[in-house]
Amino acid sequence: MSRLDTLRREISKHGDLLVAPYLSTANNSVEITLDMMRWVEGRCGKGRPLRLFVHVNDTVFADPVTLEHYSSGMNKNGRPSFYCKVVKGVDVGRDPQGVNFVPHDLFRGPVFPPYCEGDAFFMNGTHLGQLYAASLYALHYALVPQYVTGHMAVIADIRHENIDKQMDVARSLGGSTKSRENASLRPKLFLTGIEKNMWKDVWLYSLYNQTRDSQLEKDLIDDILGRLASSLR
Repeated sequence: MSRLDTLRREISKHGDLLVAPYLSTANNSVEITLDMMRWVEGRCGKGRPLRLFVHVNDTVFADPVTLEHYSSGMNKNGRPSFYCKVVKGVDVGRDPQGVNFVPHDLFRGPVFPPYCEGDAFFMNGTHLGQLYAASLYALHYALVPQYVTGHMAVIADIRHENIDKQMDVARSLGGSTKSRENASLRPKLFLTGIEKNMWKDVWLYSLYNQTRDSQLEKDLIDDILGRLASSLR
């Protein structure tokens, strides 16, 4: 079964995936992100506000239980923020063949404003509308982290909360001594560098082996495991 067939089956069964009608490339990555924001805001706006807007690359594991626990402690009435690994002081590239290239007529400053590392970031979903509105006032250039979480954030008055300590790089989670010694560590919000053969192990490790301190987390895991068990009957 091809990847596209797998996606179609998932969409048909659960309706939980949205597929853009064009290929994902570096040149249209910002447009895809903005289309997604517009789609979500149109269906989860003021009437049904979105709790969290989460962006991850396809090599990143987002722990839903840890995210739920973390989001429950977020200040809902504070200044809108991106939660991510923050990048600062990066020069704007002016060489068309170099990295971080942006034409001068699209961005005049010599340095990008602070932005999120592109692997993973999230924000309170109720602030998605004001972020998307910022794209109407800033000329688009094809760098998602710098444009969406930096340039647009300045216009929308959205700050950055550094969650670097809540992120880690994925490691083998087999039966090694090191893995067993680390089994009681607190889970991270995001694990980066996930390879295809690691997804199942990482997911099961998160559910069964990580120490969960709150009753909310424990209840969520019981609910997830119950649903998984029901789906296998």
